[in-house]
Amino acid sequence: MKTVCSKNQCTSCMACISICPKNCITLVKNPEYTNAVIDEDICIKCGLCNKVCQQMNDIKYLHIPETVVEGFAFDKNIHNNSSSGGFATLFAKKIIEDGGYVVGSIYENRTFKHVITNNLLMLEKMQGSKYTKSAMDGVFGEVEKIIKKNIVLFIGTPCQVYGIKEYLNFKHKVSFKLLPKRLSNAERRKMICLKNL
Repeated sequence: MKTVCSKNQCTSCMACISICPKNCITLVKNPEYTNAVIDEDICIKCGLCNKVCQQMNDIKYLHIPETVVEGFAFDKNIHNNSSSGGFATLFAKKIIEDGGYVVGSIYENRTFKHVITNNLLMLEKMQGSKYTKSAMDGVFGEVEKIIKKNIVLFIGTPCQVYGIKEYLNFKHKVSFKLLPKRLSNAERRKMICLKNL
């Protein structure tokens, strides 16, 4: 079994699967690990999967952020239905109101999956922490089409954000990572002050 990265090291970001021109990569999952497996009979050895794999490359985007913002929603309904105060929901709402799209995880039919929407009603389904691997089937390709004319807010785990950045092959459009609410106030102050170091 030939894998994109070292065996049992796959983060399931889906970048390799999305970029493969021959659709010869599949995720093989078991409860302990995931592997991106290459069908060698179909593979043309273009190397694109290796170029976008975060396990195969130095992570390019690790840098001190220019700005770290934290906040919460004053709207009790948004605040109470969110895991981290509702800031992501407010940000997503603004993106949609300005004509953009939001990509985020929902839980539906016993499955976590990423969806793309410009419908404000869908944001409620995206609320709440889903810090887990989620199905990303077709998402990268759709974002690539949409982003040519619209702003896109992508909300996901760090490996998913890295994967879409690599797939789209540019450093910044719109990406957003929420700090987990488990950070202490001292840790949050430390994160906010990073730009001053």
